[in-house]
Amino acid sequence: MTDSALQSRFQELVVSARDRVERAAQNRPKIIVQVGHCGQSIGASELARKVAARFRDTATVVIAGCDGACFAAPTVIVASRSDHTHRLERVSPDDLEPIARALDDETDSENPTGATDFIAAQRRIALDGCGTLDAESIDDYIARGGYLAFAKALQSNPAEVIQEVKDSRLRGRGGAYFPAGLKWESARGFSAAQRYMIVNCEEGEPGLFKDRHLMEGAPHRVIEGACIAAYASDATYIIFYINAEANLSAQRMETAIRQASELGLVGEDTLGSGHDFNLEIRRGAGGYVCGEETTLINTIEGYRREPRIRPPYPVESGLWSRPTVINNAETLASVPFIINNGADAFTQVGDGADTGTKIINLSGAVHHPGLIEVPIGTTLRQVIYDIGGG
Repeated sequence: MTDSALQSRFQELVVSARDRVERAAQNRPKIIVQVGHCGQSIGASELARKVAARFRDTATVVIAGCDGACFAAPTVIVASRSDHTHRLERVSPDDLEPIARALDDETDSENPTGATDFIAAQRRIALDGCGTLDAESIDDYIARGGYLAFAKALQSNPAEVIQEVKDSRLRGRGGAYFPAGLKWESARGFSAAQRYMIVNCEEGEPGLFKDRHLMEGAPHRVIEGACIAAYASDATYIIFYINAEANLSAQRMETAIRQASELGLVGEDTLGSGHDFNLEIRRGAGGYVCGEETTLINTIEGYRREPRIRPPYPVESGLWSRPTVINNAETLASVPFIINNGADAFTQVGDGADTGTKIINLSGAVHHPGLIEVPIGTTLRQVIYDIGGG
């Protein structure tokens, strides 16, 4: 298929998605209930069910992920009948009256925790839209520009995609900070009949939950980034390796994969590109060590959860002894921004030496525990005091 035909097919998906979003909205007010794994422990799921039962006939009810202000959960955002936005925090499932008043603009936004300032102080790329994006709707993601980067990548040569990411100086956010584009290029350079892409979402370290927030709040962005990486490295199988305890993350990702498959955005001959994208989810085997990339490969293959001796590295001989690219969810969530806006836009974020943003988990003795995304180079004082509240 020609690039113009691929673009035409994708544009049809965009038009259809926007039409479905508009018809679902019906010019009604909107209630966004943030349901993440953090909020679930204090009644967010129950709150979402009760909000849907009471207001579904008069408002559009959307289930989103957490916006990172976990200290304010459960959070509800109301776009009223007069199109004013109200942010309600620590909403009780047993008291929906603040939501009813907000629909009629009979109350001001209740922001006693300072969550609005907490979010405004950040620079969001990977987490963009988390907290407002419908986490269970591919249409909402596409209507906001989702999968555009994937379509652009498919109309480019894989080498061009790799070069753009190399020029952005994006490094893996899993800890080793290996250049992402170089890893993709290396895997593509080894001769093989089959290559694999593994998205490492194990995240077994205590106190870490950034990948869970991404999968719960913007699952399609993680999928889009993974598909771009797979295309660039010539991998046709993508495995999302998700922590065994991250049930909500796995549920949202399963829904997102099914939706993408139904629209033809993944699967055989995606968008007529001639490239296949076969996606599946594997649950982690449990334990901190499973986040190590060769241990992860061992568990997928059914072996003991222990690291392999390197070299060879996974890009040469990984899953089933085939070239394998392993990136984590945070790394891949930045890729659509780079493809859409160009490498220069990404390099302008950061401290010059290192580019882009970093997602940081704030926990312990801070006033505002949660998840933040800031430019690399942001000082600890800014993170702990200016954003975390000290």
